[in-house]
Amino acid sequence: MSRAMDDVELVEDAEHDAEHDAEHDAAAPPASTGSAPSATQRHRRRTTRWAAAVAVVGLALAVGTTQLVLDARERTRVARLADVPGVLAPLREDLDVLWRSDEVAGITTATPVDDLLVLATQDGPVLSLAAVDTGSGDPVWSVPVLDLGADADTSAAADASARCAQDAGDDQPATMTCVATATVGQVDIPMAGGTRLSPLTRSVVLHVEQTTGTVLDSVDLGTRTTAVPTADGWTATTPSIPPEELGSVAEHAPCTVTVEARTWTDAESPWTFETAPIEDCVGDLVSTVEDARVFAVAWRGQVTLLDRTTGTVVDEFDLPNSPRASVRLIDGTAAVSWFDDGSYRTTLRTVDGARHDLPPTAQLLDPSADDGSVPGLLIASVSSGAGNSHLARIDPADGTVLWESTVSSTQVQVLDGTLLGSGAGGLAAVDPATGTVRWLRTGTPDGTVYTDGILLLTVSLEAGRIDAYRVTDGEPAWSLLLTGGADGPGVTPAVDETASSRTVQAPTSPDDLWVTAVGNHLALVESDRTVAVLG
Repeated sequence: MSRAMDDVELVEDAEHDAEHDAEHDAAAPPASTGSAPSATQRHRRRTTRWAAAVAVVGLALAVGTTQLVLDARERTRVARLADVPGVLAPLREDLDVLWRSDEVAGITTATPVDDLLVLATQDGPVLSLAAVDTGSGDPVWSVPVLDLGADADTSAAADASARCAQDAGDDQPATMTCVATATVGQVDIPMAGGTRLSPLTRSVVLHVEQTTGTVLDSVDLGTRTTAVPTADGWTATTPSIPPEELGSVAEHAPCTVTVEARTWTDAESPWTFETAPIEDCVGDLVSTVEDARVFAVAWRGQVTLLDRTTGTVVDEFDLPNSPRASVRLIDGTAAVSWFDDGSYRTTLRTVDGARHDLPPTAQLLDPSADDGSVPGLLIASVSSGAGNSHLARIDPADGTVLWESTVSSTQVQVLDGTLLGSGAGGLAAVDPATGTVRWLRTGTPDGTVYTDGILLLTVSLEAGRIDAYRVTDGEPAWSLLLTGGADGPGVTPAVDETASSRTVQAPTSPDDLWVTAVGNHLALVESDRTVAVLG
C-alpha cells in the first residue's frame, strides 16, 4: 500500500493547482518536440491518479475488513465448537506435551467441566474430589468427601474414579453433580470349579460448586448402590442382593435391581422401577440412558422404556437370546440394538409407539462429536458383503433408508452441517441431506480419528504416527510421530527439518501405548505408568 501512495500527488484545490501549473510552465524549458499538455490536461491526469489511489486504498481496506470478519467468524466458530463434547481444543503443527501425570486411572476417567478436569483421588482411607487445569495439569482445588475408615483398601487407591454432570440452567455460581467411587475390597463369587473375584466398591454422590469445589450436599450410597450423575441429580441402581453377600449365595444367584431417578430438590425419588430377575447378580447389571421424554433401562435379555417424568412403562423389548442391548434416543425415538445368534439387529420405536426393524446389515454409528447442526440424524454402516460396507442415513420416523453413500466409515462426526466419516476407506466429508461426497481422501493411516473442527486427526498406533487433514477439503496439514522414552510417551515431527537434507524419521512409540481424550486434549497413555497430555 505504501508503494502506491508514494506515486500519488494529492490535489486539494483546483485553483491553486492551476496557478501552480502556470508558474511551472513559465519556468520550464521548452519541449524539444511536440506540444506540452495544457493545465487542464495535467489536472485531469492528477485527478485520475488520485481516484485510482483512493480505489486502491478502498480495496485494501475492504480486503482487510473482510479478513477481520472472517477471522471473527472463525474465532466464534472455534469458541462454539469448544462446548461440543468430543471436539478437541485447537490443534497446531507444533503439538507437544503440555503436562504429564502418573495418576493414570484418575486422569483418564476424569470428567471435563469447562477448563477443568474433575477426578477422584484416594490418600489412605480418605477419598477426595479434585480438579486440575486442563491446559497445565496444575491443581485447582481438592476436597475430602468420604472417610472410608475400616473399608479402605489402600492397595486399590489408584482405582478411585469420578463422574460428573453439570447442572442444567445458568445459575451462578455454576454447580455440578459428581459420583466419586473407591474400591473397598473384593468378594469371592461361587462358580463351577471354584470362585472368581469381583471388586467391591463404595460411592458418594456430591452436589458441588464447580469453581471452588465447595460441597453443597452429599449422599453416601454405601457399597450396595451405584449411581450415574445427571443434569438435575443422579440415577441410582440398587441390587436386591448386596454385593458383599454374593459370596454366600448360590452360583448364578438371580437378583432384581431397583432404579431411581433422584434430584437435589426432591427429598424422595419421583418414581422407582424394579427389573425382572437377572441371572448372575454380579458387576454392572443394568445400563440407563435418558432424554427429555424417555428413560431407558437395559439389562441382559430385556429393555424397558419408561416415561421420563412419571416412570411409567411405555414399552418393553424381550430379547431372550441377547446379552445387554444398547439404546440410543433421538427426539423421543428409541433405537434398540442387540446381537441375536451372531447377527446384529436394530429396531426403532417411534414416539407414536410403532416399531420399525432396520435391515440386518445396518449397524448404527454413534457420532464421536455432534454439534447438533443436523437434527434427527441417524447414520448406519450397511454391510454389502465380502467385508465391505458403506454409510447410509436412516429416517428415525419410520426406519426407511433416505440415502446410501459409496463411502465406507466406522467412525463419524457431525460438525457445521457436514457428516465426516473415517475408516479403512480413508476420510470423507458427506452432505447429510443427500449423501453426496464432498471430498474423499484415501490412503490415510487406519486408526482412531479426532477433530478440533478445523482438522481431522488420525492416530495410528500401528504406524506410530499422528496425521492431520483439513476438514474443509481433506488436504494433508501436518504429521507427527509417536515417541517413547524415560519420561514417557511424546511426539516429534515426522520430517527432520534441521538435518542437512530433509529426512523422514521413524517412530519409537512403546508397545503398551494407547490414546484417549483427556478433557478437550489428546493424551497418550503408557500402560498404567504415565499420561502425556498434548496441546
